[in-house]
Amino acid sequence: MTAPQSKGATSQGAIATAARYSFVVSLLWFGFVLSIGFMEAPLKFSAPGLTLPVALGIGHIVFHALTRVETVFAALLLIGLRFGEPTERIRGLFAAAALVVAAQTLLLFTRLDERTMIIIQGGEVEPAPYHWIYIGLDVVKLLLLGTLAWNQIRALETSAAAGPPDLAGEPNPGL
Repeated sequence: MTAPQSKGATSQGAIATAARYSFVVSLLWFGFVLSIGFMEAPLKFSAPGLTLPVALGIGHIVFHALTRVETVFAALLLIGLRFGEPTERIRGLFAAAALVVAAQTLLLFTRLDERTMIIIQGGEVEPAPYHWIYIGLDVVKLLLLGTLAWNQIRALETSAAAGPPDLAGEPNPGL
């Protein structure tokens, strides 16, 4: 007969198990960026009767909401990094994806928001590369997140080949 686990060990085990399956968060993050950045945004501008200022206003709201969701995904993955035993490659891919979000948020949103507000208020803006840079960074982010998820799944497969997961919170190669 085995001794009962303490509540702390059970909680740690649950967190470690969740860390093993955090590839799901990477795939969700990938899906959000792909569907909003590369489907919703372009389709919105082809909607009949939707003026440019209205489309930009909607885009402003949607992309700021996406950034908040991406921040939550990044925080969840960071917890997975803390409680799993990810490879250096997984850590690097996560860090790079988080850096892309930070660059988009801190460097590009300010400029894009200014331009959006000028157009919404009826003004005109000179052409600038900010939007294309943002799209390019989204492509990079998708590549990073796809590769991250692939590496997380491979790590999970490797650990599964070694035996069943340890629900007591023992070290695992998960993430």
